[in-house]
Amino acid sequence: MLNNRRCYSSKVGSGSEYLHKSIVPTMHYQRSLPRLPVPKLEDTIKRYLAAQRLLLNDEQYRNTEKLAHNFQSGVGKELHNDLVAQDMKNKHTSYISAPWFDMYLSARDPVVLNFNPFMSFNADPKPEYNDQLLRATNMVASAVRFMKTLRGGFLEPEVFHLNPAKSDTESFKKIIRWVPAALSWYGAYAHKGMPLPSFYQDPAYAAINHNILSTSTLTSPAVSVGGFAPVVPDGFGVGYGVHDEWIGCNVSSYPARNVHEFLQCVHKSLEDIFHVCEGKPIS
Repeated sequence: MLNNRRCYSSKVGSGSEYLHKSIVPTMHYQRSLPRLPVPKLEDTIKRYLAAQRLLLNDEQYRNTEKLAHNFQSGVGKELHNDLVAQDMKNKHTSYISAPWFDMYLSARDPVVLNFNPFMSFNADPKPEYNDQLLRATNMVASAVRFMKTLRGGFLEPEVFHLNPAKSDTESFKKIIRWVPAALSWYGAYAHKGMPLPSFYQDPAYAAINHNILSTSTLTSPAVSVGGFAPVVPDGFGVGYGVHDEWIGCNVSSYPARNVHEFLQCVHKSLEDIFHVCEGKPIS
């Protein structure tokens, strides 16, 4: 006779096929998480023009303003209505989730250069586990355990504890697991616990909020041209594309920074990279 009753213990033996077994189901808070509202089209146009005003001369700005208003009353209005309709059909998540996940998770380009500058792993604390074959095997096994834990609903949800003494406790978990999923987020918030990733508590999070370089890839058949604005007054916004025959970027900044000098440095760096790849000396 099979026992299909769910195990609510979070204790897992060393030989388990799961990382752990959370007593709070992985997606327990998902249904009740507040959804991002679709921004009003007119507000988006106003913010866009406000950003362009700092970068363009009067003639360029007037032309941009005309194009933006034509977009707002024409195809932009149709696209916005389609977005609102799609949002109404997918009330289980926010409007931006699907295209954002599709853009990154469906991509099969090399991670380095196309998405992230580098990846690294810390050495295993057990020296004997740093053998290449053994470590690769452990990584694959751990990835499978993580996926099984996630798919089984046993992966513990990330919660940002405003008052850890009150909400980061076993008693809180035992209570919140019985709150209906449609209300669970509000129940957690009432106990000073918010279902958010715990890295928001890390001091590094405060440091990375001042991003001198705000970058993202624009390599997509759906994008012909684009860019990103800086996120801090002394920063640069960099939208870049890596293609088979060429590589390029679009950089913006506030007047306080010299964007032309920055572009010259980028150009020189790319030239050096190509010279190294071709076996030529760097000047």
